[in-house]
Amino acid sequence: MKDKLFNSYTDPIPPLRFDVQIIPIKQDGETYLYFQDQYGYATSDFAIPQSARSIIGLFDRQR
Repeated sequence: MKDKLFNSYTDPIPPLRFDVQIIPIKQDGETYLYFQDQYGYATSDFAIPQSARSIIGLFDRQR
């Protein structure tokens, strides 16, 4: 499994899977984007601050 992880500084970033749900949530007055893998391929769900949403646009294999 470890050999399938993306770890390149020069290759384009792989796209996000289309089946990962991104759900806006609020906690302690802050808004986060909660990533949920409905098929369970990822071992755990996670959230990032909504202010980091521009990073998601980089996962399009163009850069």
